Amino acid sequence: MHVEKDHKLWEALKVQLQGKKNLPYFHERELWICHLGSNIGYEQDGKGAEFVRPVLIFRKFNSTLFLGMPLTSTAKMDRHYFTFRFDGRQSTVILSQVRVFDARRLKRKMGDMQADEFRKLQHKCRGLFLS
Repeated sequence: MHVEKDHKLWEALKVQLQGKKNLPYFHERELWICHLGSNIGYEQDGKGAEFVRPVLIFRKFNSTLFLGMPLTSTAKMDRHYFTFRFDGRQSTVILSQVRVFDARRLKRKMGDMQADEFRKLQHKCRGLFLS
């Protein structure tokens, strides 16, 4: 199934984000609404006019860059996914879509992943990425 993507609308928003001056403070374990964009092929896209999706900040490199993992509300039981509870709902981290993000993509903080869940995720990532 082929879905048309609106790359032109994303390009206009990306220019605005590039000019963003005030970057938010962020930390590991935080969940943020993030401008993912309109991407190529099977890369995870953002939704709606602002191309946004929840993202977990997995590793903070500095005040401008972080390693993030997009989330989905669709439950998946596979080695490339990690399901947890957040705000009374089930969320799933898409481990296969991990990538580096610039803080200018961050829109608003949603909350924090529980520390014990984050440790489980870190353990799973060690097994997945280092095996």
